[in-house]
Amino acid sequence: MPDDAASLPFVPPGAMLTASGRQALSLVAQHLRTRGITELLAPSYHCTTMIEPFQLEGLHVELTPVAADLLLDPHALAAALEGRGRCGILHSETAGHVAGPALAAVLAAAREGGHAVVVDETHSFLDKPLGGAGRTAGALTAYYRVASLRKWLPLPDGAWVLGVPPRPLARHAIDDAVTSAGLLALAAGAVEGLQGQCGPGAVGEDADAGELWRRAEDLVDRAIQPAAMSPRARALLAVLDVEGFLRRHRAAGSPLPFHWPRPRNLPAHIRWPDNPPADGPIHTGALGSTPGTYVP
Repeated sequence: MPDDAASLPFVPPGAMLTASGRQALSLVAQHLRTRGITELLAPSYHCTTMIEPFQLEGLHVELTPVAADLLLDPHALAAALEGRGRCGILHSETAGHVAGPALAAVLAAAREGGHAVVVDETHSFLDKPLGGAGRTAGALTAYYRVASLRKWLPLPDGAWVLGVPPRPLARHAIDDAVTSAGLLALAAGAVEGLQGQCGPGAVGEDADAGELWRRAEDLVDRAIQPAAMSPRARALLAVLDVEGFLRRHRAAGSPLPFHWPRPRNLPAHIRWPDNPPADGPIHTGALGSTPGTYVP
């Protein structure tokens, strides 16, 4: 891992940088396998790209019911762990929700019992202290933490992982293609933003940023071998106007349209980031995969 990684905003100390969140999860899955862990308990409401890296490494994935906030149901998780040998537990902070006291206690007990807790902070890292350890008990008791930066920040690629032994990661032609496609989509999004302010045709031909992001996401689906975050993405992150970005994010509740639709059965009082800024998203964002079925 390059020495300057720790100085990048939104990257916690000691994190290893990868090109995508699923690649970060692949590194976790590989490390679980080296530890002899062959099972993973995962939330029944999930994005398929969170589960596939573990399946590709040969782990058996068992889906566990979720509570009303779409996080792992603490009672169901405790029951699933009863009498079970050492396994992995994937806790996703879906829609920015963090583990409450009951779930945090189960996760802490699981780690103390030798289970490997994996916390996916992709939906919550913007609301945590920059470079900090996180606010949740779930994060504090995790063996592993991951977050996809490219899902929320104006970057063509990028993610981080904590808990795996750092090692150099090569880049491949498919990773460079992802970066190029992401840069094109970012540029198209900027053009669309200017056209919205200045009127059609004021800054050249129309650009379909959404379609370009879909193409980039198709490439990400093929880039499954862990690779390093691109130098271009690192450079963009290093000069990001963090305060301005967070100001807009916190004022709007979300910097871009959330990539999962609000579940129809989700109780009305549960927060869901489905209201983008009135003047449009900061960037169009990559469209996520279809999540699993919501279990009430």
